[in-house]
Amino acid sequence: MMTVASKVQAIFSSLSDDDLREAVHEIKELEERGVLQGGVIREIRARLVAAGVPENDAVKVVDASIYRIAAFKWAGV
Repeated sequence: MMTVASKVQAIFSSLSDDDLREAVHEIKELEERGVLQGGVIREIRARLVAAGVPENDAVKVVDASIYRIAAFKWAGV
């Protein structure tokens, strides 16, 4: 049986480069407009909640995780 942490890791590990790029654009748009449209980030949040992460925590986890994963992938580490 997978733990919640394992499920979260699997969700973020499964993101394609295109999804990751789109998520970064959605975060930028959110900062500029103050509104998060439907898209990759909302989908990730929904998957996290379905995996057992409380919704408030899912909101906090997504942005930081997207930045971290993007930085690691695009830096080649």
